[in-house]
Amino acid sequence: MNKHGKTRRLKWPLIVALVAGGAGLGWYLNRPSGNPLQYETTVVTRGELTQLVTASGQLTPLVKVEVGSQISGIEKKADETNCRTSRRCRTTGT
Repeated sequence: MNKHGKTRRLKWPLIVALVAGGAGLGWYLNRPSGNPLQYETTVVTRGELTQLVTASGQLTPLVKVEVGSQISGIEKKADETNCRTSRRCRTTGT
């Protein structure tokens, strides 16, 4: 018998054995377990959400914004020393 005949005879049984072994391994790894899944449920409630972040080093902002205001006109400062709510407070122009 020549080499090619022997190789052909062993080729198909080897392929069938590999496919059957792969199918058996796939079933074994994906078989259902004996215990059914158990879920824990609870009622939804509203509450405080707190997140604590601990970091070391220097914190720098991503965007730095300067906040200010401009006033036009005469500014009057209220003198609230001994000011009662039943009387108007004295204002002084500064």
